[in-house]
Amino acid sequence: MKTESYFEEVTGRVKKALKIKTDLELAEKINMKATTFNSRKKAQSLPYEELIELANTEKMDFNWLLTGEGDMFKDKQPVTVYDRRANDPDNRAGKKERRVEQAISLLNELTPTQQSEILAAIEEKKQLNEMKKTLERLTSAWEQQHKHQP
Repeated sequence: MKTESYFEEVTGRVKKALKIKTDLELAEKINMKATTFNSRKKAQSLPYEELIELANTEKMDFNWLLTGEGDMFKDKQPVTVYDRRANDPDNRAGKKERRVEQAISLLNELTPTQQSEILAAIEEKKQLNEMKKTLERLTSAWEQQHKHQP
């Protein structure tokens, strides 16, 4: 079973919000050539600056665009951290939710170019974390394999 890439998740949310069916329509919407969009898709390189501009123009909630959490559009009544946690007796996510909301609030105060730079750095960190986990898993498997050899 093929899992959806982060690129596909984010662009899929944009398509859903704007009722767009194809990558070509999305490329046109963000004023990008179809060939450029396809190259970015193949490289799994989100066009953050264009998406930020589109989100601002269309009043899409940037948190929702990136994570799929919260409201699709900004003009809806915001959901506060307290409301989302109200029915969670465990409440372990509270601290993380506050950090995420604080980060998004700060991100919204930056220029689109600054937002793009930060999002690219976050994506790079995510990739590094995934590579580290893969390396740890491979190292463990290699050690297990060679543990019993003389």
